[in-house]
Amino acid sequence: MHNCLSGTMSFVQIVVLAGGTGGARFLRGVRAAVPEAEITAVVNTGDDVTMHGLRICPDLDTVVYTSRRGHRRGTRLGPGR
Repeated sequence: MHNCLSGTMSFVQIVVLAGGTGGARFLRGVRAAVPEAEITAVVNTGDDVTMHGLRICPDLDTVVYTSRRGHRRGTRLGPGR
């Protein structure tokens, strides 16, 4: 909500269109620039495919993995961890 009298913002919502490694890195930059903001990512699903009964979402996987990797400093995160 914008407070017109003090010229400050007390609540910031940001929506980012993202896909792949570049989108994930951009999201990390947005989070670093505005850490108090509530960020929503709309991620590309155009490359999703089902193979052998398994749904594969490459852009969604990359965005989630890359953004989580930068979330917890000092820990090594990866597939299955």
